[in-house]
Amino acid sequence: MPFTISLPNNMNKFKQTLELILSFGAIILLIAPFLYLSQYSHPMYDDFSIYAFHKGKSFWGNQIFWFMNWSGRYFAFFLASLIHPLQYGKISFYGYYAFGTITITTISLFYFVNSFFTNLSKISKIWVFASFLFLFTFSLPSTCEFYYWLPATISYTIGLLLIFWSTIILITKDGKQSKYSLTLLIILSCFIPGTSELITILFFSNYVIFLFFNFINNIKVPKYHFIIIGVLVLFICISFFAPGNSIRSMSAIKAGLVKSKFHESFIFSIIYGISKVKFWILSGPFLLILFLSACLKGHLDKRIYLLINNWFKFSLWTSSQIGVFFVLISMVVMNSGINIPERVLNVIYIYFILTSAITFLLFLELSNLPKLYFVFEYKALLIIFLLFYTLVTPNRISRAILDIRLGTSKQYHEEVLKLYTYCEQNKGKDLVIPSFHNRPNTIFINDLNVDANHWENKDFSNYFGLKSIHVDESIRIPYVVNAPK
Repeated sequence: MPFTISLPNNMNKFKQTLELILSFGAIILLIAPFLYLSQYSHPMYDDFSIYAFHKGKSFWGNQIFWFMNWSGRYFAFFLASLIHPLQYGKISFYGYYAFGTITITTISLFYFVNSFFTNLSKISKIWVFASFLFLFTFSLPSTCEFYYWLPATISYTIGLLLIFWSTIILITKDGKQSKYSLTLLIILSCFIPGTSELITILFFSNYVIFLFFNFINNIKVPKYHFIIIGVLVLFICISFFAPGNSIRSMSAIKAGLVKSKFHESFIFSIIYGISKVKFWILSGPFLLILFLSACLKGHLDKRIYLLINNWFKFSLWTSSQIGVFFVLISMVVMNSGINIPERVLNVIYIYFILTSAITFLLFLELSNLPKLYFVFEYKALLIIFLLFYTLVTPNRISRAILDIRLGTSKQYHEEVLKLYTYCEQNKGKDLVIPSFHNRPNTIFINDLNVDANHWENKDFSNYFGLKSIHVDESIRIPYVVNAPK
């Protein structure tokens, strides 16, 4: 019989109120700094390239151009054409997009995490969400490329959110799909292949794994799953065989960035994947996953446990997730080269965190290890620990707070505004500018190039009507900006 402590009703009420206040306090601490910093985010230089490609073309002409000449990420470019602030000449609106991305991501993660658990009170759901939000954010490879940089968010962050909502519908509605939820699933299945190759492989592989476990458990699979798989395969073919993909791949191969042989890429992915897992375990709160899983034993959705209800199926599940993890890295290496972008690592990191938590929960469900009743009953203790740990260790949250406290983000924002004004006042000229002095860790991604003929510089010049622009790192004098009349 588990050890518990009985408290008087008034003490229970106080405990629940304290847990609720601390949980909300933790959530605010985990997202407020990023929301605050969104006002200082600015377009990076791929943003100006998107504008350059779109200039002079119709909305649908843009979609055809991207598909035929650069990539099959049709949904990502559809969003870029529809919502990118530069398309409407509203460069100052860029921060609103970042604010919206952070808000939507937070809401989506709340519903996604809690779709895996049953028999939890509202307070417990908020506590579980706060804990996972902490895990989610703590060692995120790049907050800039996950929240603030629009070209990365439309392909990877939005794609990940589409997977979240597809999973929510599948878990909460499985076996009793309404026409509305089925239609929504089909629409999401059309959109996901058009975000990025990584997101597509992640969703499709796990969907197949889900159907496989239904099959080995002799569970009748509803017909709509085969409709969705068919839709997925159709749109994967449309996306992957887009003419633009071959053009982009050839550019990467010519630049010497791609290991074109699969076996070389897979060997590299194993070495690289193990090194990243080791880094995430040692540098992040990986032990908290074990701790949190032990607290939540008995609350995992029964439908998930019914699919993986013995050690043989657990070994199949674990092997499949490890396989997907390394295949993702291999495919990225083959398509993007050996320098894996942090926007890609963001997705792989989040996948690693979430699957690790689910795997440990399944392990605990199958084992005789006890649930940590004391911690579950006194969640306030864990929340206080999370708040303390967040503030005293180097992590993405504490760095965002540091960017605010030291004023580096605000100073970077002021530097960028001065650059914009300087460019507006010198249209048609060749400009030489200093590199950015302030480079906040949370929202800064890159600077202009020292080569005026670099494509990023050309597209930036095109937007502001300059003859050319380049960075001279030896210059230390700020821009000479005339006061507005």
